[in-house]
Amino acid sequence: MTVAGRSRDSVLTLRREFDERQLIEAAKELSAEAWSTIYDMHFPKVYSYVHRRLGDKAAAEDLASQVFLEALRGIGGFRYRGVSLLAWLYRIAHNLTCDHLRRRRVHGVVPLDNGHSNHEPQVPDAAEQVHFWQDMSRALRRLSDAQQQVLILRFVEGLPSAEVAAIMGKRVGTVRVIQNRALGRMRELLAADSRREE
Repeated sequence: MTVAGRSRDSVLTLRREFDERQLIEAAKELSAEAWSTIYDMHFPKVYSYVHRRLGDKAAAEDLASQVFLEALRGIGGFRYRGVSLLAWLYRIAHNLTCDHLRRRRVHGVVPLDNGHSNHEPQVPDAAEQVHFWQDMSRALRRLSDAQQQVLILRFVEGLPSAEVAAIMGKRVGTVRVIQNRALGRMRELLAADSRREE
């Protein structure tokens, strides 16, 4: 079905872009309502991304909140060019997370929850699933920053390659190469861990 020569999907996409542009303009004017909307819409995704990178709930909450403070400071320079506000927030989250990980390595800090999350399955017979997700988290953290970012954004957050490329400032083809290498490395790490356990 088309509306005035446009498909319904393209009309909805245009509407979302228009709404986001309006939201960004209101945020630039420091509208409390706009910032509240941005926070409510995007905090859960930003928190999830940071938590999966750090494996530390408290640090993830702090850093995710800091993302929005940085966004507030930098919104004046944000130019809407078809890349979503969420993509910009992910980029800020990535930079803050990398800085945090560097500091943690220098100071030898170990996360309190040791990679365990309240989001793990809690069914009585789920011990194998819990073990599997713990192995996946450990393997993920052994990948490069770029590989971690691509896998989390693509498979956890469910973003398309084009949006991941925009977030990372890379070409779509480069993102696909990073993704393939990351998946191959994950397989190697999981296989090696499995052999060690036998």
